Amino acid sequence: MTAAHARVVSAIGPSRLAAAAQCIGAPATVYAEYIREVAFELGQQRITLAVNGDSETTELLARTFLDRGGLTVECYVSDPPRRHRTWPRGTEIVRLPPELIPLALVQTADVVLCVGFGIGTVLEICLAKLHSRAHVLICRHLVSRPLPAECAFDRLSYIDSATQLAAALESPWQSANASR
Repeated sequence: MTAAHARVVSAIGPSRLAAAAQCIGAPATVYAEYIREVAFELGQQRITLAVNGDSETTELLARTFLDRGGLTVECYVSDPPRRHRTWPRGTEIVRLPPELIPLALVQTADVVLCVGFGIGTVLEICLAKLHSRAHVLICRHLVSRPLPAECAFDRLSYIDSATQLAAALESPWQSANASR
């Protein structure tokens, strides 16, 4: 990989934190702590994190990522904005029509990291399969069950904890970037 190519991890997940927690049978505080653990590990990597700024889950991930020393967040937000927020330093705001955000997230990524399921998240995984070379990593402890076998593809893997994230991120970089 050349120094000019920044590694990009796009984080995808459910819009509402409490609903996602309920789906995995955990209190919202426990689910939020899982998200913070993932963000902490990402903050140790030299990456750009891309997120949907309209999602509570990925917003928490992005803010924690920056707090933990992460480099840059590329934040895709609806144009017009759904709600006003102030983003921390290190955040680059990209305004897009809401229907283009899922495709932009997967097409800019070297790796798509799934931190929980929602209807939009499953759509983003399908878009990654069809319109991206990105490897998809699903945090098994943040989803209620694996995707159906019919949805599996060769660039989709599960990780069991935030501690497995660093090793899992190293593997896809070479193959994802070799053909760019």
